[in-house]
Amino acid sequence: ELVTCHGDLYPTNVLQDGRLLDLEKISKASPWLDLETLLGAPQMQGINTEMALKAYTEKRPLTQEGRLFYRVHTSFCQTGSFLEKKDFQTAKYFQERAMITLAECKENTLREKFKAYTQEKL
Repeated sequence: ELVTCHGDLYPTNVLQDGRLLDLEKISKASPWLDLETLLGAPQMQGINTEMALKAYTEKRPLTQEGRLFYRVHTSFCQTGSFLEKKDFQTAKYFQERAMITLAECKENTLREKFKAYTQEKL
């Protein structure tokens, strides 16, 4: 199912009252695009992801289709974004998140290529 997505739902793009900033990437996409971007952020490490997803599914049905893809996709994109900003600590966080996910799904070739690429830059 495609829904309207923010496209860059990183915690810094959400104000305390719930209003969203940085709206130029709004598009129709899998809800996993925004969910993985938000829930995968380092600022969200302390929350219970499964409880957050349960709360989401009480409002809108959610299938697992696309979850793995967007977990890898957002980790790759955020690694690159934070490398560009020279924020190596956050880039390393997302690099490690991608490496764990790729290992879990046995994507060893992609994992090794990504590791080699990012190690040059980290």
